[in-house]
Amino acid sequence: YFVSSGIANPVTASVDGTDQSVVHLSFTNSFQLEVLYTLTVQNVEDGYGNSIETTDIDFSFYEVQAYDIVINEIMCDVNPPPQFLPVHEYVELFNNSSYDVNLSGWTFQIGDNAIRDFPDVIISAGDYGIICEDDAESEFTAFGITIPFLNPSELTVSGKRLLIKNSSGVIIEDLSYSDEWYDDEDKDDGGFSLERIDPLNFCGEDDNWTVTTDADGGTPGRENSVYAVNPDLSS
Repeated sequence: YFVSSGIANPVTASVDGTDQSVVHLSFTNSFQLEVLYTLTVQNVEDGYGNSIETTDIDFSFYEVQAYDIVINEIMCDVNPPPQFLPVHEYVELFNNSSYDVNLSGWTFQIGDNAIRDFPDVIISAGDYGIICEDDAESEFTAFGITIPFLNPSELTVSGKRLLIKNSSGVIIEDLSYSDEWYDDEDKDDGGFSLERIDPLNFCGEDDNWTVTTDADGGTPGRENSVYAVNPDLSS
């Protein structure tokens, strides 16, 4: 085993104790973020003495940064119900990064006390995940990746703090939404979601959130109806 760009050979190479098709490599040199490396594998034999063909595998090392995963849409009031969506609350996540992100070991906090562990689920780069109620999972699968751990009526209309931390306890997203973000007397009674205008604006709050304009009542699993470039210009 050999890795390009100064990483060189691993100091150890050990076969996984459960899956013998997996080999764990340990290196002394550090990998740099977003650098393209090539792993070359050659002269590796199986238990019968058959040697692998020389293989080159390109890869990059990346650690998830704050706001790589953001809360992009919130359905916190389904009374009256949305027109053409499941009659259940949901929180939509969006992957802002250029890399697939595995949420295994991450946590999602609702308010002060309710903390949920994310399952082993991957949100691809530029894709969405839908946090929903367990009983509503089958209704949301048509819209994309589902993460079913909400309790019914857990997202209050007036607003709550929603906090996402990675497996190391680092805050990735911290959002406190408010019913004042609706700013629409015809829609603030329920049945319409709040949507983030620009997923790359991390501090805009009420200036970067508004009620959906989609006739369905929301856009789970797809680009928001109000999407626009809306940079945070305040200091």
